[in-house]
Amino acid sequence: MGSAFLRSGSQRLGRLLAGQGLRAGVWGLADQILISASNFATTVFLARALGPSEFGVFAVAYTVLLLGNSLQSALITQPHNVLAATRQGEDYVRYTTATAIGQATFTVVVVFLILAMAAISAAVDYGRPFLLVAVAAASATWQAQEFARRVLYTEGRLRDAFRNDLISYGGQPLLIVLLSRGDRLNDTTALYAIAATSAAAAALGGWRLRSSMARHGDPSVLRENWRFGKWLAGGEVALWLSSQTYIYVSALILGPTGVGVLRAVQTIFGPMRLIVFALNTILPIQFARALAKEGTPGLQARLKQAHLFVGLVVGCYTVSVALLAGRLMGAFFGDDYAGRALELALYAGFVALTFPELIIGAALKAKRLTRHIFISHGIASLIAILFGWVLVATLGVVGAVIGMGLAGVVRTYLFWRAYRQSELSDERPADQTARSFAE
Repeated sequence: MGSAFLRSGSQRLGRLLAGQGLRAGVWGLADQILISASNFATTVFLARALGPSEFGVFAVAYTVLLLGNSLQSALITQPHNVLAATRQGEDYVRYTTATAIGQATFTVVVVFLILAMAAISAAVDYGRPFLLVAVAAASATWQAQEFARRVLYTEGRLRDAFRNDLISYGGQPLLIVLLSRGDRLNDTTALYAIAATSAAAAALGGWRLRSSMARHGDPSVLRENWRFGKWLAGGEVALWLSSQTYIYVSALILGPTGVGVLRAVQTIFGPMRLIVFALNTILPIQFARALAKEGTPGLQARLKQAHLFVGLVVGCYTVSVALLAGRLMGAFFGDDYAGRALELALYAGFVALTFPELIIGAALKAKRLTRHIFISHGIASLIAILFGWVLVATLGVVGAVIGMGLAGVVRTYLFWRAYRQSELSDERPADQTARSFAE
């Protein structure tokens, strides 16, 4: 049975690549491998080179970049990937131009807020104002590079996207290693390395997209993008709160060292980004098609197959990590992290428990129940905010891991509950019809 499922999964992947274009599929896979490998290598190197305390400061600053990137994805790039896919000619150019204007406006607002925080930090003589300036620079250039990358994805130019990412994500670890050899690597210069490589990639991406831009765009596009992305943005903020609250709580209670350990634990699961990418992008498409062609039974069959296949992969990975937790932390991050096996083993256990979240979430998207996704994220974030302080204060980094894991368990349960209720509502009309015939 297992081998038959693996063969059928390979056949479905082949059909998917054939539908997108085999070369495009290969370039897309190469792009995701590049990003995952670069992020993993860069994070491991920084953790070893900076030490737990300074790496913790970098990790806190990096969460600000992630929040900006998540909001950009919800409000700018995801709407473009979906709403621009069916546009052609001048209509597409006007849409893309207007979306680029919206992207520029969004970036200006984000940079202004970060610089305002830097000015306040300098005025009250508290915090790291120059670090925040580096965050602003990295945020502006990273968003520009990401916008160009996602537009290239919309246009099916995945090879060009890979080339852009080769400059950005491929250049980051190289530049950081050079800074380290020159004895100039710290949390601030690491952020400027991200800014520099992202700026170079954004410049190349802008040149590649010159034919997709015009002098004027369609202002109504911004309203259309907002209607599409507002629930996604709310969900991203709630998800960020439920997952990143413990980073900030740990920073306030445990100091930068605690954040560094927590970030190191998360980095061990960096290679699983490939699975996350597949679940977030491929599964909603497959589920939507199955629902349209075969109805609820077809979607249920795809759900079972996805749980079996992904569960096998995630199970093998998490069990291996849990068993080798101490050795992995020491091997990747050095002796300062070798005693953190318990934190990594706990995190692995929660990953194994919550992997269905992404699968069920894809099914909810296929059924267009995004409001339930937002509500689930909101409840999980509320739990994280209410209990985060107590868990971290009493249990340290272990408490942070438990809190993040419990938030994930809550989201998974609420996703399953929402999906189950949707199944019951789908079945109810049929039951009522059957009773009417019986009567």
